[in-house]
Amino acid sequence: MNSRRTFLYQSAAAAALVSAPWVARSQGATPIKVGVLHPVTGALAYSGQQCRLGALLAIEDINKAGGIKSLGGAPLQAVLGDAQSRPEAGSAEVEKMNEAG
Repeated sequence: MNSRRTFLYQSAAAAALVSAPWVARSQGATPIKVGVLHPVTGALAYSGQQCRLGALLAIEDINKAGGIKSLGGAPLQAVLGDAQSRPEAGSAEVEKMNEAG
């Protein structure tokens, strides 16, 4: 279980680094919204749920450690989306997240 949690944490951290431009910057203790988009329904639901769990665990660990230190301890806030195992649904979710900030 420990190696699985480590794998999920590292995978989520790597995904966060890759998608860093999508992270909304903020000042002080204002939460930083992070889009978490995975296929949690449809044919790829199992893998998507595992990836989502990893991302949420990573966000939880970062927040427990005091948030983003360089931004005054700002916590991360997950904005969840479901790609529904379809590319067009994933694109629509990205647009919806972008409009919501």
